[in-house]
Amino acid sequence: MGKTLDIFRIYSNYDKEWEEIDYIVRSMTEDIAKVVLGWKYESPQDLYNSEVTKENIVELMEQGYLGVVNENNQAVANFKLVMIKNSNT
Repeated sequence: MGKTLDIFRIYSNYDKEWEEIDYIVRSMTEDIAKVVLGWKYESPQDLYNSEVTKENIVELMEQGYLGVVNENNQAVANFKLVMIKNSNT
């Protein structure tokens, strides 16, 4: 299990009923990377399709990607924070 970085709550109106859903941001793990890399998208998002390979797993784990899991520890998202402008300069 990756290191827990933050927990946040989303209020979702999916299916027209409000519900609270807790999500946990974790450092990327091999298990989360395998799930994320296995997701398949239809056009036009198919450019995000990838393969579950050792190289791709290592890239997600070593290049600053974070995983998001739900309260059942199921991977639901991944992202990478990128600084586009340093406000101190």
